[in-house]
Amino acid sequence: MVGLTPRMTRRNLVGADMRLRSADADDALSLIAWCDSQETWRRWADLDLAWPLSEDAVADMLTDTNSRFWIGVAASHPVGVLGIGDINQQQRRVMLRHILVAPEMRGQGIGAAMTSQLLDQLFGTNEVMDGGLHRVSAEVVAGNEASIAMFHRLGFTQEGIFRQSHRRDDGIWDDVFMFGLLNHEWHGAAQEP
Repeated sequence: MVGLTPRMTRRNLVGADMRLRSADADDALSLIAWCDSQETWRRWADLDLAWPLSEDAVADMLTDTNSRFWIGVAASHPVGVLGIGDINQQQRRVMLRHILVAPEMRGQGIGAAMTSQLLDQLFGTNEVMDGGLHRVSAEVVAGNEASIAMFHRLGFTQEGIFRQSHRRDDGIWDDVFMFGLLNHEWHGAAQEP
């Protein structure tokens, strides 16, 4: 597993190019390390992955043909992961999911940088869908204020609430917020100063 050295901070990443590369099964151990608590797992992983996470289960998720995952890399170090699912070729839409940043890099805009770069790819010509997507959706569990704020900053519209649709391990039900972003909204936002 490649991790960030103690001296690698956001200051080191300023000016460094963030890039996305396709995730593969070899990234499973990094993702498990980044999922540093059961609470992080609850907000990030599919509910059908048992806690504690196993390398085989995460590797299977990363290589599932119904989803696609990318690793964010800055200064030659992996700093996070994000993925898409519910890929609908006919309707030209996907669901953005599984955004996770290495613990030592959280709160520094890495998730937004990765998401922004992926949106540029998805709304342009890309390997997921010829001609680009029309719509990207996202769901966020209530209480995940960092992700909610990030989606608002990136121009997503909160389109609704799925009331009590996410059950926690303690039996409490949380609401889930639905966000959406259309191709012309992303390109319009990208052109503004």
